[in-house]
Amino acid sequence: MKISGADMSMIRGDTETIAISCTNSEGNIVPFQIGDKIYFTLKENIYDVENILQKVIVEFIEGVAIIELSHDDTKKLRCSTYKYDIRLIQNHIVITLVPAALFMIQREVNKYD
Repeated sequence: MKISGADMSMIRGDTETIAISCTNSEGNIVPFQIGDKIYFTLKENIYDVENILQKVIVEFIEGVAIIELSHDDTKKLRCSTYKYDIRLIQNHIVITLVPAALFMIQREVNKYD
């Protein structure tokens, strides 16, 4: 996976992991906790109603959200540039952690199915 700012790219069908954590204004890590929900949402266009892919994370490792993209999640996606964001719902408060950014799915050479 390649990350540039908030934009990401990956090879179609690869397995990737994205670790998400938060810090406060002093730079200290603020761990996610039980009851928090992290949403990773991928769409062709930010105005689409239908999601191409969505992951909801409710369990955290040492306060960090781990978003796992499996081979099956992306193997049938069209190679294209999509839009994604990452949002936190905490005590009925919605916080966008990563605003709409680009997510590119690139073509693989060796097709594994």
